[in-house]
This record gives sequence, structure tokens and C-alpha cells, in this order.
Amino acid sequence: MQDINEIDKVHKRNVELARQVRDLAQENKALYEENKDLRFEKEELEDVLKQINKLTISNKYNNEQAIFNKIKELVETANQN
Repeated sequence: MQDINEIDKVHKRNVELARQVRDLAQENKALYEENKDLRFEKEELEDVLKQINKLTISNKYNNEQAIFNKIKELVETANQN
């Protein structure tokens, strides 16, 4: 009788662990998707920063207002995405 109780306890524990594994796998999948989205957003922001940096370095005509307007345009475009 004690063996049956022990087997029953082990079986219940296995079922509990299997549920935890399933739940963790679902959470892992959701986090993977979120991470993928964040990586894409990061790449977009890096591109905007590179464009801004290029604009500020190439200010040949000392036209800060034109650069400011372009930066504003880039930021607005990035915010729409």
C-alpha cells in the first residue's frame, strides 16, 4: 500500500512538472517574439541615429536650421513606426 502511495505522489509530481514545463515553454515563446520585436525597433533607432550623425558631420554650409528640420523629420518618421 505504501508503494502505491509513493507511486501516486511521484505521478502527481510528474504531472505538475509537465504543466510547469508547458507554461514555461509558452512564456518563452512569448518572450522570444517580444525580443524579436525589440531587436527590430533597436535596429530602426540605430539607423535614425546614424542618419542624424551623418547629417551633423556633413554640415558643410553651417546651416543648423536645415539639419534641425531634417532631424525632426527623421524622428517623426521613426515615431510613426
